[in-house]
Amino acid sequence: MFVSSQVRKIPLTFLSITDYLNSFIPSLIEETRSDLSSSLKGVSKAPFCEISSVALERHTDNFFYQIAVNRTSSDEDGKYEPEVGDLIAFTDFKPKTLDDLIRSKRNYHIGYVHGIKESIDRISILSSKSFDSAPNLYAKSSTDERKLYAFCLLNLTTNVRIWKALKLQLEGSSLSMMKKVLQADSKV
Repeated sequence: MFVSSQVRKIPLTFLSITDYLNSFIPSLIEETRSDLSSSLKGVSKAPFCEISSVALERHTDNFFYQIAVNRTSSDEDGKYEPEVGDLIAFTDFKPKTLDDLIRSKRNYHIGYVHGIKESIDRISILSSKSFDSAPNLYAKSSTDERKLYAFCLLNLTTNVRIWKALKLQLEGSSLSMMKKVLQADSKV
């Protein structure tokens, strides 16, 4: 497990461009972990929506699903519209605290919004686990209806962009510019 004590101070000089880019990764991971921790603590205030359907995407062997949002006008059902890059928690209840998620014998999933197909009103998500492995996730409520909610924890778009930039194989002018900037002046 990654702990904040493992985040090192970023040095002033680097042996290579790879060393330079890799020096930012532990800080990015720690910032993402901290943001997620904060959002989980405030899950009761997180924007949410009711999910009307979940279906396994065809031709995938991972946990890719298509979900549809129940578009009601009720304030009780929330006003949240999932966006690409959102990290969401799926539950069959509305948690009041983080302890409701941890201590509950009910299941919950974490999902990442992978894409949105607006023409057919479907949202593609990558789930942390199979929805089929958690039959209690759709537990029937007192009204004999199955309820599933999606709570927005945070949007990872910026973090993913930074990660991709740090792992990018630089080419051409970008690489030569970075080499020039990072090159140590031997006269100093």
